[in-house]
Amino acid sequence: MLVRGDGVQIGFEPQLSPITAATVRRRSKLATDDGITPAWMTNSQTSKVIDQAPWARIDRKVWHEYLSDTELPVRGGVRRLVVEECSRMGTVCPDKKAGRPCSGWHASWSDARALERFDDLVIKAAARELVPVNVKRTSSRSVWFWVLASDLDKVDSTTSGVEDSPLGGIVTRVDIRPRLRDQSCRYGQDTGHRPPASPGADREPVSVKLADPPPPPTIGFLDWTGAAHWAKQALPCRICRKATQVRDDQMRPCHKTCAENELWRG
Repeated sequence: MLVRGDGVQIGFEPQLSPITAATVRRRSKLATDDGITPAWMTNSQTSKVIDQAPWARIDRKVWHEYLSDTELPVRGGVRRLVVEECSRMGTVCPDKKAGRPCSGWHASWSDARALERFDDLVIKAAARELVPVNVKRTSSRSVWFWVLASDLDKVDSTTSGVEDSPLGGIVTRVDIRPRLRDQSCRYGQDTGHRPPASPGADREPVSVKLADPPPPPTIGFLDWTGAAHWAKQALPCRICRKATQVRDDQMRPCHKTCAENELWRG
């Protein structure tokens, strides 16, 4: 089945009968030479299509069950990027190989098992949301799987050795231990980027007349020097409740400082 998507052609081929690895490689090479990305499907964990080209595995069923409307979950051939803090991995640091954990983060390709339906693989691959990648383990052995394009953008792709890849440049080669792209915080650094002005923006200087600030409040001091503001009997101040012989203008017991503070506070 040939699926044409977002600038990509994908040849999906269900392979439920036995096939040799050499045949898978040969037919995949013919497809990529024609600009078609091969996508094999199998229902066997021991099928020769696994890791010979981009592939996916579904459940093994009786033949007539494949004709029903039941879903076909993807059981293998799709992975996701997992990022973990080294100190929480519980294993030896992948970079140091020994000793204490480092202070960084490490990424790995984990068996996703996240696609509920094989149809999702077809749709996402055609939309280039899922892309096939290749990991070269040895000089003669490679691993193939599908990953989210958004995950692939987070890691550095391996450029060396792509020329001798059996499927050429149609499949991205990645490291089995992917290295995250530089994610250092650069907050506050001048990147040189300036947002463009809006099309209708007036580029002439704009002068704005601001209103005069309000005058500062006038601080008043009370004149309670007259004898009328003094009393023989000390009573609790109406504000602080401490005893005072001073009286305010209404002849209420009140400290002069308490009354002035009340006046300043408004």
